[in-house]
Amino acid sequence: MVDCGSCVDVAPQFQEYAEMMPGGLAQATVVVAGKRDEALKFANHFNGIRVIVEEVGGQVARAFGVSSFPSVGLVDVGGLVVNSANEPSQLKSLAELR
Repeated sequence: MVDCGSCVDVAPQFQEYAEMMPGGLAQATVVVAGKRDEALKFANHFNGIRVIVEEVGGQVARAFGVSSFPSVGLVDVGGLVVNSANEPSQLKSLAELR
């Protein structure tokens, strides 16, 4: 969410986490929620990561059940959220999920 101080704090952590994941940045997606112009500016926090911009409560957030910001999650190849948290350091590792 664009006007979310915690989201600004988590952005570099997410970038770093995504770089270390198998598949790296190509496997990461960020959803930025807010007014389009502001959301596009916020999207600049992410380098090499696919960014989706939508209004607060948009289709992607609804599809994944996002109800608080920031939210991070691991999604399997079938689109199922297998782990979620409020920041990357709280996510379980892939090994812990197996």
